[in-house]
Parts: sequence; structure tokens; C-alpha cells
Amino acid sequence: MEMKKLTLDQMREIYDLRMTEDFPDNERRPFSGIVSLFGRGEYEGWGLYEEEALLAYAFLVREIWQGKPCYLVDYIAVDRERRGSGIGACLLKELKEALAGAGCVFGEVENPDYAKTPEEKEEMERRIRFYLGNGFRDTGACEWLYHVEYMLLELPLSGDHTRDEIFDTAEFFYRKMLPAHLVDRYLRLHR
Repeated sequence: MEMKKLTLDQMREIYDLRMTEDFPDNERRPFSGIVSLFGRGEYEGWGLYEEEALLAYAFLVREIWQGKPCYLVDYIAVDRERRGSGIGACLLKELKEALAGAGCVFGEVENPDYAKTPEEKEEMERRIRFYLGNGFRDTGACEWLYHVEYMLLELPLSGDHTRDEIFDTAEFFYRKMLPAHLVDRYLRLHR
């Protein structure tokens, strides 16, 4: 297996062929938003390949925070046929190596306390166990974003950050990515 940084064309192909299966319509940002961020050097894609076959991918927002590159995991998915076979753990291991110099890597996972059904709650808890079992830590920070409650997890590559530092970083990212009126209306950080 080999981890490769993706070109914009490769990301477009993944977006069109894979992300439509991996993420519901309301969770996918328009590709034009990815193109805009990519053009400013604020978006990266990584793919885990076995020969030419894409096994898993991660799309990340990249910003400079306190003098170092920091990342927000935007999307991460494993090929449907390979789920449960350790590919996701391998992707995260390779991602840690690829982003080793980063000041902060964090991501959002839906908060199971707000699940609507027992099945939904179990799925959310499974995702959290996966991330925590593969090096992420629970920061204790939560957010409400576009009507969904999330927990913020961190991949501590350069040491743990405090909950307040994670709040500040998350707000910084969203204020760079979205118009202020949308951030003010659709983002609430739980302190």
C-alpha cells in the first residue's frame, strides 16, 4: 500500500465516483468550494492505494495557525468493499506520517448524545471508537454546525492542545472557509 498526495483532477474523480456513495448530499460541500480552497493552497487530498486501486482517501482543509500548518479533516472514507479490514487504520497511520510536521490535526464526529435512534447512536459510537483506537483523542470540545452536534477530536502530532485552543482553531478555520454571516448563524462552540 502507498499513500499519495492527490491532484485536483484525482480529487474531482473521487468526488464524482466515490463521495456520492460515501456521504449524503447534505454533507458534501460543492466541488467548487474545494476548487477555491485548493487554489489558495488551503485544501489537500490524500489517497491510500494498492497498485492503482484506491483503497481509502482523506480530504483536509489546511491553514496556517500560530506559524504551523494545521488541518481539519473534511472527509475520510474507505472503499465499501474493504471496510472492516484494517484499511482505515492504515490510512490514519499513513496520514500521521504525511502530516508529521503539523501543529494541529483535528476532526469532527457526530455526537452520539444527539442520535435519533439506537441504531444511529451505535453507528456514531462505532466511529468514535475507531478514531480513538487509532490515535485521536477526545478534546472535550463540541460544536453545533449547520444543525448538527459534533465532538471535536484531535490527532496529537505536536502535543495535546487545550479545549480552548481547539475552540480557537476551529473558529479560525470556519472564519477562513465561510462568510462571516454563515459562521455567526450556523456555528456554536460549546465552551
